[in-house]
Amino acid sequence: MKIVQTFWSENNADTSPLKNTGGWLSPEYHWIAWTLSAYQLRLFYERLELVTDDAGKQILIDVFQLPYTHVRTDLQTALQAYPQALWALAKIYAYSLQDEPFLHIDGDVFIWKRFEERIEQADLVAQNFEIDFPFYSEPLTTMRDKWAIIPSCMVKELERKTTIFSSNAGIIGGHLFDFFQEYKDFAFTIIDNNLSNLGTIKYNLINICIEQFLYYCLSREKQIDLAYVIDNQGQFDPTYPGFANFHRIPFDEWFIHCMADYKRQEVVVRHLAKRLRRDYGMAYYRLLRLCAEAGIVLHWQCYQLPELNPQLLSEQDFGRLEQLYRAGTLSKKANEWVYFYSKDRYLYHETELIFGQPHAQLMAQVFVFDDDCYIEETEGEELKQTLHFPVAEMLKWELFHLDPLNMVLLDALQSPKSIKQAAQEAAAYFNPTEIAANPLQFEQLVVERFRAFWYAGAIKKVQE
Repeated sequence: MKIVQTFWSENNADTSPLKNTGGWLSPEYHWIAWTLSAYQLRLFYERLELVTDDAGKQILIDVFQLPYTHVRTDLQTALQAYPQALWALAKIYAYSLQDEPFLHIDGDVFIWKRFEERIEQADLVAQNFEIDFPFYSEPLTTMRDKWAIIPSCMVKELERKTTIFSSNAGIIGGHLFDFFQEYKDFAFTIIDNNLSNLGTIKYNLINICIEQFLYYCLSREKQIDLAYVIDNQGQFDPTYPGFANFHRIPFDEWFIHCMADYKRQEVVVRHLAKRLRRDYGMAYYRLLRLCAEAGIVLHWQCYQLPELNPQLLSEQDFGRLEQLYRAGTLSKKANEWVYFYSKDRYLYHETELIFGQPHAQLMAQVFVFDDDCYIEETEGEELKQTLHFPVAEMLKWELFHLDPLNMVLLDALQSPKSIKQAAQEAAAYFNPTEIAANPLQFEQLVVERFRAFWYAGAIKKVQE
């Protein structure tokens, strides 16, 4: 099975191509995403192909040295006549180039295990099934009523019923190469015959219509079953909750797709960067150095400090700081943000070792409140508590308002407690009937809270 990714570069003679955000909060996250996606795919697949143009090859291969095993620059000439805002054309063209079983994976998709055999052997594959995704109705109606030469399979599907079905294309692929040729011909025919109509619909909506809706319609017309990677999603939610839960990787989740607004959420991009830093430190710090050298002001303010500047320090230097923290010899008084940054590296490295343990073993782990953080209390009609914790990457302290469960748990952890003991103490404050009905669910909820405390640096493990 071959894995394929597509990158159509953004041509702008006035700025460095490295300054392209790709929809992410900051340019470095764009490249961090591509790097993590490619490295994770190579963990499970020997063959990883990049379909791009000359500038894309220069960025992803020559500059960032991502681990692709084959590169094609077909997009350099194939798409010259089309606006780059129609990014779906690049992907669809890449599908049509394939002549062996493949899975095409978007650059904002990350996996922590190989795809199931049912996916690798399927005739056609998509990420997940969509029902009445809210962005389809208006553009599809405009296409049907005002555009010229729309494939009959799309028209039939729109007229069949009011519910609009489609297939998310974060992952697409299969074994039917003639299908992908026909699919490409239909998509380009739509655009080629409606160049004067492109302004009637936002480009991002045109993209999802010609890629995701057309893909579903054509497969339905040909009566080809689609195998969905996510086939247990329950009732479809167009906000895609849970698709960017980096904090649950890899013990509870194996699949991440940072669609749309996820790319601009602080909590998401923090975890994204820390995951690359943890698993591929050499690539991470090299990427930061190259971005900084290209004139990009890195989003993480800590990298403006001379003591943490990736242009001055190597990955080994950062590693030594973490080792000093682990040994207890890094002075917080000397430079608290170097201390907190090194601690954060340590916490992220240790998370899997601790929270990836079997449930019974995890519940026996002992923790205590870490006085690097502090809790502020305000009394009024009811007691309120706020956890203050350092965010090293942004050189600031953040506030987290504690709910009753968090308040009870952190109070219990003023002295060393196992997760099991803390859960038992907390249970006394809540409805015993509800907890008794599903004690494992309550324990799992407590584990989630402990993991959040750990990421914030609010608790530390007591060595046995």
